[in-house]
Amino acid sequence: MPIDEAGESWAVAMTSGLVIVSADALAAEHPWDRIDKGSWDAEARAFTLTLSDAPEQRLALTVPARIEQGGAARPVAVDRFARALRQRVEASLVHLVTRSLPSGAQARIAIRRDADGALYAVASPEPASAATAEDRAELEALLRQARDSVGLDTR
Repeated sequence: MPIDEAGESWAVAMTSGLVIVSADALAAEHPWDRIDKGSWDAEARAFTLTLSDAPEQRLALTVPARIEQGGAARPVAVDRFARALRQRVEASLVHLVTRSLPSGAQARIAIRRDADGALYAVASPEPASAATAEDRAELEALLRQARDSVGLDTR
C-alpha cells in the first residue's frame, strides 16, 4: 500500500508483520502481535494503528488517492490491504478480557500470539502501575484468569 503520492514509501502486510519501506531503506517493522488495534478514516484516507508496547503513540499511515506510476496517475484502492491488516491483527489476538477495576478504571488483558506461535499476556494497565492496592489485586487476579483460560502458567 503506497503511503506517499510519489510511490516511494509503502506499507507492506507480510506474514511476520507490517513493514514500512521507502526508496531509501527499511523504515520500520511492526510484528502483528504488537499492533493492538487499528482504524480507517475514509475522509482522511488514513489508517491509525495503536501499538501495544507504546499505546500513547499512534502510527498513522496516510494513503494517497492516486500515485504517479509510469507517467500516469493510478488510483489506490485500500480494501485488500485493510482486509489483510484486520485479519493479521485479529489472528494474533487469542483471548481478550476487559473489566472495571474497583477504582473505576478499565482493565484490559489480552493474550497474544507472536510470529513463532508463542502465547503471552499483555495487561493494561500493568499491575505494578495500578492506582490502588485493590486495583492491583484485581488486575493480578484477572491476569491469572486470562492466562489460565488459554493454558499459560499462572504463577
